[in-house]
Amino acid sequence: MTSSSLSFHDALPQIGHGLPAASLVEELLGLPHRLRAVVESPPGTGKTTIIPPLLAARAEHREPGLKVVVTQPRRVAARAAARRLAQLTRTTVGDLIGYTVRGDAKVSAQTQIEFVTVGVLLRRLLRDPDLDDVSAVVIDEIHERSVETDLTAAFIRDLLPRRDDLELVAMSATAQSQQWVNYFDAALFTAHTDIYALTEEFSKPPTALDDRGVTPDFLAHVAKTTAQTSARTEGDVLVFLPGVAEIRAVQRQLPEALVLTGSSTAEEQDQVLSRANHQRIILATNVAESSLTVPGVRAVVDSGLERTQRLDTMRAMTGLVTVGASKASMRQRAGRAARLGPGLVVRCVTEREYAARPSDITPEILTSDLTSAVLFLACWGPTRLPTCPPQRAYRAAVEVLRALEAIEPPDEDSGAWPVVTDLGRRLASVPTEPRLARALLDGSELLDPVTAATAVALLDSDQRAPGVNVRARELPREAHRFLGLTGATPSGIAPAEKPREQDLVTVAALAYPDRIARRRERDSREFLLVSGTAAELPRDSRLPQTDWLVCTEVGLLRGKPIIRAAVPVDQDTVELLLPVTQERVAEWSGQKVNVREVSRIGAIILNQTPVAATSDDTLLATARAVRVQGLEALNPSQQFWQYWDRLRFAHHHLPDWPDPRSFTPEQWAPFAQDLLSGLKTLVGWDKDAELQTRVPERLTVPSGSSYRVDYSQNPPVLAVKLQEMFGAVETPTIVDVPVSIHLLSPAGRPLAITQDLPFFWSEVYPQVRAENRGRYAKHPWPEDPTTATATRLTNKRLHR
Repeated sequence: MTSSSLSFHDALPQIGHGLPAASLVEELLGLPHRLRAVVESPPGTGKTTIIPPLLAARAEHREPGLKVVVTQPRRVAARAAARRLAQLTRTTVGDLIGYTVRGDAKVSAQTQIEFVTVGVLLRRLLRDPDLDDVSAVVIDEIHERSVETDLTAAFIRDLLPRRDDLELVAMSATAQSQQWVNYFDAALFTAHTDIYALTEEFSKPPTALDDRGVTPDFLAHVAKTTAQTSARTEGDVLVFLPGVAEIRAVQRQLPEALVLTGSSTAEEQDQVLSRANHQRIILATNVAESSLTVPGVRAVVDSGLERTQRLDTMRAMTGLVTVGASKASMRQRAGRAARLGPGLVVRCVTEREYAARPSDITPEILTSDLTSAVLFLACWGPTRLPTCPPQRAYRAAVEVLRALEAIEPPDEDSGAWPVVTDLGRRLASVPTEPRLARALLDGSELLDPVTAATAVALLDSDQRAPGVNVRARELPREAHRFLGLTGATPSGIAPAEKPREQDLVTVAALAYPDRIARRRERDSREFLLVSGTAAELPRDSRLPQTDWLVCTEVGLLRGKPIIRAAVPVDQDTVELLLPVTQERVAEWSGQKVNVREVSRIGAIILNQTPVAATSDDTLLATARAVRVQGLEALNPSQQFWQYWDRLRFAHHHLPDWPDPRSFTPEQWAPFAQDLLSGLKTLVGWDKDAELQTRVPERLTVPSGSSYRVDYSQNPPVLAVKLQEMFGAVETPTIVDVPVSIHLLSPAGRPLAITQDLPFFWSEVYPQVRAENRGRYAKHPWPEDPTTATATRLTNKRLHR
C-alpha cells in the first residue's frame, strides 16, 4: 500500500484486528468535539497501536497536513511502535509513520504519525511552544511518572487553551487515571480485556542486595527459578531484572535466553518481539513492563527489583540505585503472563515482602536530580506540575544551574520562578544533561569542536558498566550529532575513534569539576571528592591504580556513594584545570587555637603547614566554634550557666532586659577564657548590679539558711527542707513570680512541691506530717507549722 493511497480511517479495522483497545475506536472516532481523553487499559491491549492512527483518521478531514505526535518513555519503544504500525499499514518506516529519538530519526514530509521520546518533544516545545504542525499529542505510559513525562504533561496542559483544535490523549496502563482526568479536565475511556486466570507463586530467595549491589546468589536463584518455570510452562518465559549487568549474569547461566533492554539493537528487538514456534526465555528490564509487548508469554519470573534514580541532596549526589519494585509495577509484570490464556508468575520475594512493598509507583520528580527539569521549567515559564518537587532538590538544582550560568536569580517581578539566560536556552537545546552540555560548549573553545563532541559523546554513553574505565568503552555513534550542536559543520569531519586521554580528562573535568577526587589513603578504595563527599570504588573495579580520578558517574548503594565510572587523572592536570586556593585555617581545639596554612582544591587539601596563632586567628576560630557548636565549645562553668539562667528569667519578666541568646559568636569570642566575666560585660555593670537585687542568686529562708535558686526551671525552684520553712505564711516571690518550693524531708528527699505555702500548710501538711513523723521522729513535726520555729536541727539539738 502506498502512502498516497492510505486512509487511516479505512485502515483502522485492519490495524485494530484482535486488539482489545480497538473497542474504543467507534466511540472515539465519532466524537464531534475536539478530543481530550485519558485512555486506561492494561499493558498489551494495543493502546499504542490503535490510538495514534485513530487520531490521524480524525485529522484527515479536520486538520489535513498536520501530524500526530506520540511520546514514548524509551527509544526502543518509539522505534518498535513505529515499525509495528508501519507493518500493519504495509508502509515503510519514515514515510507515513516515523520516529525521532535522540541520535536517530526516520521521518519525512509525508509523515502523519511520529513516535518520539519524551525528551525530543520537550525540546521541540521549547522551540515551537504552539506545535503548529501537530493535530494531536499522545502521552503514552503516563503512569510511569518520569520527570520528563510530568514536564511534558504540564507543558501540553498549558498549550491546550492556546490551541483549541489540538487533541490530547494520555494513556495509562494502571488504574490510577483519575488524577490525569482531573489534571487535563479530560474524559476517561477504558478498554476492557479478557483477564485469564493468573497463578501467583513466591520463591523465597537468598539475600538480594549487599554493599556491592545485587548478589550473585540471588541472580543464581533467579536463573534456577527461570529454568524450573520454563520446564513446566508451554509458552515463553519473561524474566524481569533490574539492569543490564544482572541480565548478563543470568544469561551466562541461561545461554539460550534472549535479551530485551533499552539499548537493544533493532535486530535484537525484532527477534524478541516477533512470534516464534519454539519456547523462549526473554531476560528484560522494565522496558517490557508496559512499553513493549512480547508475544507468546505464558509465564513471568519477577526478580522484584528495579533500578531508579535517587538524589542525595546532603551529598549533592545522584545515582541509579537498585530497590524493590512497587506492587503496581509487579502487578503489571505479572499481567504479561495472562494475556493469551491462563498464566503463571513466580516472584522472587516472600509473600510477606511483597505485601510490604509500596502500592504505587513513586513519581520520579520526588526522588531524582532536577537540574535538567528546572532548566526546562526556566525556559518554559510558570506552570503547574502534576506533582510538586521537593524544595531541597529544587534548590540544589537551582544552585547547579546558577553555577553553570544557565539561570539568573529571579528579580522581584518574576517572583520565585528562575530566569533563564541565553546560555541556558542553548544548554537546554543540547540533548544531554546541562553539565555535559556546558562542557561541550566550553570544550569546543578550549580544545576544538571535534574533540569536545567526541569526548562528550563518550561521557554521555548510556552503555556504562559499573567499575569500567570510561576509556575502555566503545565510542558512541552520537559524536557527529554533538558536533553539529557546537555550531561546527559535521559533514566531512570524522571524530576520532576515541579521544586522547588528556582531552577526555579535560572535558570530564569541565563537566564535573566537583567530582574530581583523590584517594584518601594508599590502597584504600575510598576517595574524597572536591565537593566534600566521600565515595568508594566497587571491589571489582577495573580502573588502574591511581591517586586522582574525575568521577563521571557517582551512584548510591544502600545510601553510600559509589564511583560507577571515572577517568584517571594526575595532580598536575587537576591543578591546571581547577583553581588552587591558599587559605589560613584557624580551628578551636580543646581550649586552644590551632592554625594552619592550607593549599586546597575544594575539600581536597594538597598541603598544610602549622603556624603560630595571632590574636585575629584566635578571635576568628573562637567565633567559628561558637557558631557551629554553641557556647559548649568553650566549656562554660556551672556558675556561668547559673548566671545565664538568671538573666534569661529577667529577660522574660522585666522590661528592657537583654536576652543572652542574642549575643553573637563574634561578641563571645574575646571572652573565651572567662565567659562569666564576659557575659557580665556584655550585659553591662548597671544591669549586673540590678540583677543581684531583683533576681538574687540565693534566697534566705525562715531558718536563717541561704539556698541557691534554680532559674533553669520555670518557675524558679527553691529546694529546702520542710522544717526550715516553718513560720513562713507567704510564698516567696521573685519579681512577682511565685517561687516553686520543693519541700524536702530531713534526709533530703522530696515531700511536696508548692507555689502556695498557706494552702500547703492548711490542706496538705497534715497528711505529710502523718506519713513522716514516725519515719523522722527525731525532727519536729508541729501541728501548726505557721507558728513553729524554723530550724535545721533535730528536736534534741533544738531544745538543748
